[in-house]
Amino acid sequence: MRRDVLLFIRKRPYLYHFLRLDSSYYEMIIKDPNSIYELNRIAKEKLKIRFQDKVDNLSNKINLLHTFLDVFQ
Repeated sequence: MRRDVLLFIRKRPYLYHFLRLDSSYYEMIIKDPNSIYELNRIAKEKLKIRFQDKVDNLSNKINLLHTFLDVFQ
């Protein structure tokens, strides 16, 4: 595997973790090193660390807090 691809993976702990969970993606990277960007997108989507997922998570927490406050009133 190319050195720049390895550095790309090591600089992003979530991507390294994702590859350890599902090692079948190594084959995709070895065949086409430029697919690392697609893999990065897939990993963020599967691990739910995209900006959209963070906003949804925050929204759920606010709704939960609102529900607790309604119960105590």
